Amino acid sequence: MDNGVLLNKEEINFAMQFLRRTPTIYTCRNVIQQQLFSNGILFNHRRGRVRPDPHMQEIMTDYWLPFCKDVLDSVMIQGIAICRIVTMDDGLQVPVALEPNTCNIYLKYNLGVREYIAMDDQHNEIPEAIIFDIFGYSPDSKGHICSVVSNLMPTVRYINTLMGTSLSMEQKRASPTLMTEAVDTKSDSVEGVQYDWYADGDMQDDSERNKFRRNSSNVSQLAQQQQMYDNYFSSGGALSSGGDVLANVVALPLGQRLVNIPAQTGRSDLVAQLKMQEDIICGTMGVPRSLFMSDTPHKSDSEGTHQTFHKTVMAWKTLVQTTCERIYNLIYAENIKVQMLKAMGKTKKRKRESTVAEMYALKKRLQVEIIFPVSPFVSIDTMHQHWERGLLPWETYLQHACTASGLPYESMPEPSKEAPSPSKDESPSKDESPSKEEEDNK
Repeated sequence: MDNGVLLNKEEINFAMQFLRRTPTIYTCRNVIQQQLFSNGILFNHRRGRVRPDPHMQEIMTDYWLPFCKDVLDSVMIQGIAICRIVTMDDGLQVPVALEPNTCNIYLKYNLGVREYIAMDDQHNEIPEAIIFDIFGYSPDSKGHICSVVSNLMPTVRYINTLMGTSLSMEQKRASPTLMTEAVDTKSDSVEGVQYDWYADGDMQDDSERNKFRRNSSNVSQLAQQQQMYDNYFSSGGALSSGGDVLANVVALPLGQRLVNIPAQTGRSDLVAQLKMQEDIICGTMGVPRSLFMSDTPHKSDSEGTHQTFHKTVMAWKTLVQTTCERIYNLIYAENIKVQMLKAMGKTKKRKRESTVAEMYALKKRLQVEIIFPVSPFVSIDTMHQHWERGLLPWETYLQHACTASGLPYESMPEPSKEAPSPSKDESPSKDESPSKEEEDNK
């Protein structure tokens, strides 16, 4: 049975590791989550026609909010979200987001329409599995993922390679390699046994160049030098603490001297490379670098920073809310069906055909709203001006002002917006006569 193309599990695994082990990517993900889910989740109906479960708000906070966080991580890693509807012991049905690489996702095309199939390791289809591909990061036809983190993988790998080579250079600088070369010795009277140079019997060259000498001191020094080389290349020797300095003094063998070798130096532009990586990551994820880095050259562009982050958070907010609303419609499909039939008058057996426009309007009227109240992207002074001008309700202004100031939220009556009394300097002069309208009012 051909189930289609399997999504690349190795790429998904790498993307999951990069999300949780790369500091800049992890920081951007935390900033988006905190801005999106810091105020909780709200559940309501658009027209108030349906009476919801009185405990639905608590269910949303306890089960649906962690589900939304897992969906956001899953979309960042693999571009799609795999969800299941789990029935609790008390009969309550709640959604659960499957972690990446916990199942096999197959992709196939049926008459040009893309279909997904979720299977376990025993090649059995997972029951009640729902795969959402509405986020704009769909995998390609070959099974390669095209998520946000997957686009950053080449950049992160490049920087990790640079940092790995820099670490290797620092290790070699801490324990440098020593090289020696042989030099000619002109001493003839040397202690020890002299060995003639082996040659053919016809060759009678008996010069000093064809002889070599080695005494007991040379042999012991050579053995000690070989032991040092073995310890260095096998990484068996520990770094000297400087306590026993004389023990580290080694005499070179007779006729040997040290040779200068090039020192190991790292790249001088490593810091610039790291900043370039952070700019690429922040630009791809839609989180301005100036939010958590103070050395950015774009720090003065506060308006551009505000707009970029605002667009990113609102885009994720819309996508996650749409996912939650579709899951809710699947869980409570029977209740919604009964309510629609009751609203259409089918239960009373009225012989009236409904048009498509009426069905669509009725569906919208009965649809629920799952909202993530995002904190406004303005200062407290700007919110106060909006409240004074009547653009912001008092309760909304009070809630966001307390959240921004770190104060506990408590409901309080709205103060009156009385116009300030005119000062003495602003009082009308005696020379000014009252207008005709004022006289008529009197």
